[in-house]
Amino acid sequence: MLVLDGKYRAVFGRTVIGAYHFTWLQESQVVALPLGFGCIYNHSWAPNADWVNRIPENMMDFVAVRDIRAGEEICTHYKYADDARPGWYREAVGPPSTPRP
Repeated sequence: MLVLDGKYRAVFGRTVIGAYHFTWLQESQVVALPLGFGCIYNHSWAPNADWVNRIPENMMDFVAVRDIRAGEEICTHYKYADDARPGWYREAVGPPSTPRP
């Protein structure tokens, strides 16, 4: 996981990775670029997976929001706002900046 402060945003924003960041801290310019499998999930306005920031551990969890068929592409929404997440999801795991147990 690469967590980038807002002062770097102008620099990486001019590169190809500028389109692939996730919101790390709500209401700030701090963003994250996941590594591993997290960096290959495509963006979708109707995702089948979601993500939760685990800030103290400097990690992100990706979770299915519905059953995903074998061979189906895993897609997530890169820049959800807290209030854009489904209500059941907010109740289950909290907003993206809430660490999970």
